[in-house]
Amino acid sequence: MEEINSDIGNIMNWSKQNELLLNEMKTVVLVVSNSYTLEEIKSFTVDINGITIHASDEMKCLPITLDSKLQWSAHINNVAKKCYQRIRALYAVKPYVSHENLKILGQSLVLSLLYYMSAIWGRAKKSLLKSVEKVLRSLARLVMSARKFDPIAKIITQDLEWMFPNYLCQFTTLCITFKLLHCDITYFNDYYTKKSLVHDHTTRQTSDLHINFKPCNKYGRSMFYYNSIMSWNNLPRDIKNITSFVSFKRNLRKHLLEQQASTLT
Repeated sequence: MEEINSDIGNIMNWSKQNELLLNEMKTVVLVVSNSYTLEEIKSFTVDINGITIHASDEMKCLPITLDSKLQWSAHINNVAKKCYQRIRALYAVKPYVSHENLKILGQSLVLSLLYYMSAIWGRAKKSLLKSVEKVLRSLARLVMSARKFDPIAKIITQDLEWMFPNYLCQFTTLCITFKLLHCDITYFNDYYTKKSLVHDHTTRQTSDLHINFKPCNKYGRSMFYYNSIMSWNNLPRDIKNITSFVSFKRNLRKHLLEQQASTLT
């Protein structure tokens, strides 16, 4: 605790020297760990300019809500609530707009909320992702004028071409991975290592990415770095070899929708 408070003191001094002021009243402390550790340090506090700040169970960073166990339950519940509010509003305007315009409104007002940071929260528990899937089904029934208990999964996949949470997570993760592999930003030059650079053997996995560790817990398995490599290596070779982002995105979307459709039969 003393070391953390000392580090915070150094940060405060640096901020003052550079004319940057920290608003203590808006500062939140979030301790991320497992249940056992959180129970051990439940009285964790930090002191900033004489003000004691207690650890919080969650905090909001821009539109995403972080929780102390990185389960994303608070974020998903908040997003689902906002989506249902917007879906109810769309029902009110439905009689006055065309089917195509209603679809555009649904995508811009509702799907935009679901897509944001889906590469991060998309690794949440299946029970939480179910609530996101219910939002997607509700929006599809609105757009397609389907009744509450009508089958809608195939329509979502084939007609609307929307992806369920797990496939959406793969899609956004792989789009980011493609950009990191093809960007000219020095910071990310060594973020990934291709297997072709690890050994000289010419194999089918030449375009695959090398991973030098095996995660030992759920936090490791949910890391973006680990999941991006595993998802990339599972892609067909012809998609991995595409150099244009527009073409990659189009072919990736088609590939994932085909996979999604195969699970519905």
